[in-house]
This record gives sequence, structure tokens and C-alpha cells, in this order.
Amino acid sequence: MNNAAENTVEALHGTMMDYVITSVAEQPIIDVFEMTAAETKAADLIARMTEDLKDRSLTVESIVDKYVSTATPELRQQLIDRLDQMRQSGQMPEKE
Repeated sequence: MNNAAENTVEALHGTMMDYVITSVAEQPIIDVFEMTAAETKAADLIARMTEDLKDRSLTVESIVDKYVSTATPELRQQLIDRLDQMRQSGQMPEKE
């Protein structure tokens, strides 16, 4: 905590952005995990698929097939199950 502001200033030295340190406070964060490239791609894929979930005229199977043409049968079924669960739980709004 004692060096947090100084470390921030040092890390941002030479950057092109303006910043203001308004406070330094301890938070209950234990660790930070960076997403791997594969996890990032998977999260992006799910985000694109969930956009299509808004269109109730599309089946979950057709959405998966649109984005994942070379998936193993197991992965395809996992994606179908996840998207189906999202749609049924009401997480996705109706298409306007």
C-alpha cells in the first residue's frame, strides 16, 4: 500500500494518457487471473452467439452451427446446452 501511488506513476511514466490518482485503497482482491488467448476467443464466441439468441426464430442448434463448424460432437452439445439454458432462463431479451 505504501508504494502503490509511486508504482502507478512509474508504470504510467512515458505513456500518452493523462491520469489522476484520486485515492489508494486496499481491496478484497486476492489475485488476478489473465485470460488466455483461447479463453478470450471462447468468450468472444459466446458473446456473438448470445446476440443471435435474441432472434427467437433461430434455433439454438442453428446458432451453434453458424459459428462452430469443426467442433467435436461433445463441444457442440455443450454449446447447445449452454445457449439453450441461457435462452430458457430468460437471460436474453426478446428480439424487438
